[in-house]
Amino acid sequence: MANPLLILEDKRLLADELARHFARQGWETRTAGTLAEARDVLVGRGFEPLVILADMSLPDGYALDLVEDMRGQGVPGEWILLTGYGGVTDTVRALRLGAYDFLEKPCPLDRLTVVLGGAKRAAGDILKRLAD
Repeated sequence: MANPLLILEDKRLLADELARHFARQGWETRTAGTLAEARDVLVGRGFEPLVILADMSLPDGYALDLVEDMRGQGVPGEWILLTGYGGVTDTVRALRLGAYDFLEKPCPLDRLTVVLGGAKRAAGDILKRLAD
């Protein structure tokens, strides 16, 4: 599996556009619209994304709670969080949970592409160290 990416976004059109964009760049993309769907993909489907791109506010909860839960279960992957209303408290919590980055919406696609590339390299380095 090369460059697996999970996109957690409840706005279907945006999720599909991001998935198409990153698939053209060599990512193997999956999408989820809720925390429950994302949890199912991350824990139960054998899909191990290098990067999880997640909207903060979802219909069934807050992405930071999912980050905390997945970190507690040892689920690997770099998290990039997107928010339309971020604050200092959320930013600090995201970074303490080990998120790779915390970006405000709307985020230009070229910036998001650069950040995902950095997260992919960081995730690859971590996986390499774990294998040694």
